[in-house]
This record gives sequence, structure tokens and C-alpha cells, in this order.
Amino acid sequence: MGRMTRIAVDPEHLRGIDRLVSADAELARAAVQSMPASVDGGEGSDAIADVIVRMGMWIGALGQVDAALGAIVRDIADGVMADEERTAEELNKVAQALEDAAS
Repeated sequence: MGRMTRIAVDPEHLRGIDRLVSADAELARAAVQSMPASVDGGEGSDAIADVIVRMGMWIGALGQVDAALGAIVRDIADGVMADEERTAEELNKVAQALEDAAS
């Protein structure tokens, strides 16, 4: 387990990124919670409902990704995550979550 040698970023800059992605995660959570349970759109109801469900799934997945990225960035900034292998493992989890959402 080696220390990170290729990432040199100001911890305050990383904390700023964490704040942004954490805010995005909160917005995504609020958006998913505000999705309507049913749609009254006449003949287009099924199609509209399908779009809303798919949007909710993607917004939820993106919120999870933002939260995970925020945690990774925060851990790097705080010196908790200083190992390249662990960082790669955590980023692979994020990539897998995106892949799962796409299928």
C-alpha cells in the first residue's frame, strides 16, 4: 500500500469541491422526493410516467455518485485517504454505480 504521489491538490480546493458535490447530492435527493406518485396526462400518461420514473432513477443515481465523490474528496483533503489503491477502489464503486444505473 503506497502513498499517493500523483495527486497534489490544495485541501481547501478539495473541500470546495466537496461542498459543491454535496449540495448537488442534496438537490438530487430533494428532486427524487418531490417526484409525483401518479400522472394525469390523458393519453400520454403512461409515457409521461415512464419519463418521470426514469428521471427519478437517474437523478437518484447521480445524487448517490455526488455523495460518494464528496466523501472521497473530503477523505483525500483530510488525509484520511492517502493510498492510491483505496482511492481507486472507491472510484471504481462510483463507476459501478453509474454502470448499474445505465442498465
